[in-house]
Amino acid sequence: MSFNDNVRLDPSRVRDSRGRGGRAGRGGTVAIGGGTGLLVLLLAVFAPGLAEQLGLTGPSPETSQYQPVGPAASATCRTGEAANERTDCRIIATVESADAFWDPHLAEYNVTWRPPGVELFAGQVNTACGPATSDVGPFYCPGDETAYFDTDFFGLLESRFGASGGPLAEEYVVAHEYGHHVQNIVGYLQYAQSGGTGPESGAVRVELQA
Repeated sequence: MSFNDNVRLDPSRVRDSRGRGGRAGRGGTVAIGGGTGLLVLLLAVFAPGLAEQLGLTGPSPETSQYQPVGPAASATCRTGEAANERTDCRIIATVESADAFWDPHLAEYNVTWRPPGVELFAGQVNTACGPATSDVGPFYCPGDETAYFDTDFFGLLESRFGASGGPLAEEYVVAHEYGHHVQNIVGYLQYAQSGGTGPESGAVRVELQA
């Protein structure tokens, strides 16, 4: 999906802690949506060659357009044109699109929408769910209702695993973490810790639903 070049973005919607470190972590609740579960889903969709070796299937990917970026999203992510060129700006634009979708959609079911916090980080970050590193990948922390994205994660998918979903993969990840926030709002996220382990576990069901 591409964005209208002239659309205006609000970079203040997203906290950019790259190069500054994240907020102090409190520990307690468990982060959702990162690690192996998300990686398997992404490989199934955007790296079909490797997915076949793992016994997974997925649609054909688009040409990769991953662009490594530095900090200063607040200074550069102002328009849809920037979102079509930079990973961090694309995350901001996708966040704004997700906000615009979920607010009226949940209202139809008499559910009040609470926009999640969104934070870009590099290397490591402290959260209400405890500290996390880039190895975790993008994740959602129910303790502070924030989705965390390491922008280098998409380059890792491409270089290490051969994923080539480009912008679509990045937008998919944002939508997935938003899915976990919706699960948290409506009370489904609690089932992530039930049902033991394996393909029928609560954790797997929560990942697939998101």
